[in-house]
Parts: sequence; structure tokens; C-alpha cells
Amino acid sequence: GTAAASRKPARRKNLRSRFVTNYDRYLEPTSRTLVLSDVDGTILRGSLVLDHATALHEAGTIDLGDLPELWKQDSKNEALIVRLADSYKNAIVGHKASELRIREFIDGIVSDSSKVYSTLERLKGHQAAGHQVVLISGSPAYLVRPFASRFGFDAIGSRYHRTRSHHLTGRVTG
Repeated sequence: GTAAASRKPARRKNLRSRFVTNYDRYLEPTSRTLVLSDVDGTILRGSLVLDHATALHEAGTIDLGDLPELWKQDSKNEALIVRLADSYKNAIVGHKASELRIREFIDGIVSDSSKVYSTLERLKGHQAAGHQVVLISGSPAYLVRPFASRFGFDAIGSRYHRTRSHHLTGRVTG
């Protein structure tokens, strides 16, 4: 044998211990029924993040050029969706979430019944039956959580990282 052949195989680290998150509470066994639902295109007729980007652009908070108008004209164009989402992510760098008119935006969505599908009523029915309803989305948690909380649902969204002074960095996980 060679030295390489006599080495023991490298031990695999327990990756789960490195990635303990607040999602773990949904993995604990309970007697409650868990109902999971996507938000964008399932509950909402649109996208939380892209609609928020458009609203901020129209309010003059951020400048996204002609992307919001192009997206409104062709909302299923995947390349355009990615460009608008990336532009939004870059445009909010340096802002605090508190500057992004989140409450006003969520109020507008919740108060306009034409922006939601009947899925929302079905989820409310599950909740009334005692089921735990969790909304899952790739949209930012700072949008998904307040939207979900309006209905008493839990939520998991993407994490838009912030500095210690709460300014958005442009880094996204989740």
C-alpha cells in the first residue's frame, strides 16, 4: 500500500447542524395538519417581489428604467422576469427595508380582491379547520411575512441580507 491507500476516508460533517434555521419548527411532528402554499401565481395574480419593484419604481423610490413597463406587457417572459428581479435587488442596495413602503404595498394588495385567486379563501378555510397554513415564496421574507400575517398564516421567504445598520446588501439566500 501507498500512503494514500492507508488513509481513512474523510468524515462527512453533519451539514444539518450547520444550517439550523427557523424552518425546523415546521419539521417537528405534531397532530396538526400542515398546509403549504406558494404565493406568486398561486395566491396572488402576479409576484410580490416584481409588483413591489414596479410600485417602488412608479413612486420614484428606485429607478428600474423601462423594465416595469416591459414586464407588464409580457409578464411571462422569463428573461425579463430575471432582469427585473435582479434590477430590483441591485436598486434597493443601501436602502433599509423600512424605506421601501412595505406596509403601503401590502395594504394595496390585500385590499384589492382582483389581485388574489380563490386559493386564499381555501387557505382561510384550512386555517378555520385548525390547520397550520404556511406560505412559501422566493419573494423577500420582508414582503412575504407581512402579507401572510394579514391572514394569520406563517411564512418563509428569501432572505435579503442586511448590514448591522439594517441597510440591504444585495445578497440573497433562500
